Amino acid sequence: MDWQFKVFLGVACVFGLLPFAVKNMPHLVTWPSISIGVCLILWGILPNHQKIPIGPAILFIACIAGIAGSVAWYKVVKSDKKLFTTLSIREFFDKDPHFTHLLKAVRNFNVTDVQTKETINITAKLYFDFMAKSKFMSFYIPRSPHTYQSCYNLVDNYETIMQDIELGGEVLGGLANEQTSSRELIFSGRIYIYHEDTLSLQQLTTLGGLYQSKGLSVVFRGPGFLIPQKP
Repeated sequence: MDWQFKVFLGVACVFGLLPFAVKNMPHLVTWPSISIGVCLILWGILPNHQKIPIGPAILFIACIAGIAGSVAWYKVVKSDKKLFTTLSIREFFDKDPHFTHLLKAVRNFNVTDVQTKETINITAKLYFDFMAKSKFMSFYIPRSPHTYQSCYNLVDNYETIMQDIELGGEVLGGLANEQTSSRELIFSGRIYIYHEDTLSLQQLTTLGGLYQSKGLSVVFRGPGFLIPQKP
């Protein structure tokens, strides 16, 4: 393998992926790839590099990439555990580590109960996953005796809310030379609902069936979601 090719390939890996390492690509992908790029650069510029056998060199690079991936994985798991034990439902909705690499648009809206006339302020997020060419939604429902009814009503109102958010403006994302408009993304049908009040198993089953009947996949994240699960 020619040394110029090694250096070129290494530089391409490092500078091609570095922007995504701090933005919108999982670290489990970017950091091992960047470490491979650095190793290729070093392999190409070391004295007597041509005497280094290809087989052992590739094995060494793979080990370095594995170590980088393990460190990235450990940091993600550690961050997740810390968030689970220190954040409230609202804070987790705002800082959910599963979605920090995605662009999003946020909108607050009021829902008034027909019978009690009580108004609930619900926060909606529309996430844009440009790599998957899809979008999905999440909602935060504050503490209220009408949590179940609010979840029930969202199944008929989410489309209107999503359209209202999209009227706020177009979002562009993706690779630098392959920009995609948020209006081209396909709604995946996935909806996350963060709620402060506990919903019974029967209520969750009823709501899950309702959303499924509309072609939606709903995930509820309530008080029990923050309780660490025993292995």
